[in-house]
Amino acid sequence: MSVAEVFQRWVARLRGPGEVAPPQAPAQTPAQTPRPHLSFPPQPDPPAVTKAAVDAYLAALSAQITALDPAPIRSALISGTVRCGKTIVARHVCARLGMVHIPCDRIRNATYSATEGTERARLVKYIYKKLLLMHPTGLVIEGTVFLDRGVTLPLWAHARGIKVFAVGYALDDAARKARSMIAYRRDNPCWTKAERSDADIRRMARKIVSRSRDIRAYCEDHGLTYLDLDSGRFNTELRRVSRVIRRKMRAAKVAGSAGLPVSSL
Repeated sequence: MSVAEVFQRWVARLRGPGEVAPPQAPAQTPAQTPRPHLSFPPQPDPPAVTKAAVDAYLAALSAQITALDPAPIRSALISGTVRCGKTIVARHVCARLGMVHIPCDRIRNATYSATEGTERARLVKYIYKKLLLMHPTGLVIEGTVFLDRGVTLPLWAHARGIKVFAVGYALDDAARKARSMIAYRRDNPCWTKAERSDADIRRMARKIVSRSRDIRAYCEDHGLTYLDLDSGRFNTELRRVSRVIRRKMRAAKVAGSAGLPVSSL
């Protein structure tokens, strides 16, 4: 018997047989916005690279997104370096705003995984522009590919009022970042445990910091939002970045599904 039940019985005895305890108000729990769950269409084999095949894949994906009825908040892109928590941030944002998370690696594996150079850049621009045109609201699309060489999608999106966020470690020290990554994988599930030595992690950390500085400069030059992380406080920093992104996205909330003209493609 719980403490609350014991207390209620004791109060009932004090009141006597003719008195009835007043009804208890149900406990109030804060409302949470459910995150729509997306199951991607079957992966084509071979990957879709022709316009017809890409369009068919995107049509199937779009039908799932529409059925989920995500929140009418303007879609956004989240990019940055590898190993900077983009996926975690995107999930936090979607869970709290009721939007659909689109991880680029799923679309990459279904479409442009075997392409390189200008062909890859062309496919990336076409695929994500079309996805944003079909769903100007409700999506958080996340991946490193948006800031790869030759990919101009962030500039196209920014010019049309779509929020573009980049995350990185431009202000960090590579040795400190390496220590943080090694400590994290020691205590948490991480693909690098089986595939990367500590020396590999140190080299990766140097590349992450260097690439973050390039990305920060790119964002500053083009008016995009860059958010720097402190590797010594990984989980706290990811929550902070998620809050900043949600605040900026709420400011861009739009009613209904009015969006970009199809002629923008």
